Amino acid sequence: NDGNGATVGVSDAGSGFDVGASYKAGANAFGLAYFSVDSEGDLATAGDDEGEVLWLTYKRTLGPGVALRNTLAWGEFKNEGGGTAASESDSWAFSTFVQMNF
Repeated sequence: NDGNGATVGVSDAGSGFDVGASYKAGANAFGLAYFSVDSEGDLATAGDDEGEVLWLTYKRTLGPGVALRNTLAWGEFKNEGGGTAASESDSWAFSTFVQMNF
């Protein structure tokens, strides 16, 4: 730590982007989104930290102020200087909930 809250030898420089689309048909709504990021990370290690996430969403309006929502997500993350299983992660997640607005 350099005394100002920054970690010496680590950079947060990087870039990222996201793109998405949604479609509504009656009480149903569908969405798809993608996010990609890379970061310099540890200055002493060659390469960049990289990540990708993909979301698929579904919403069904059940009545006034009530909706069922589902999300399926996939993510892949690679640490710089990777190549080992410990430096990479490939993950899936699913969530579902009832949303109530009143």
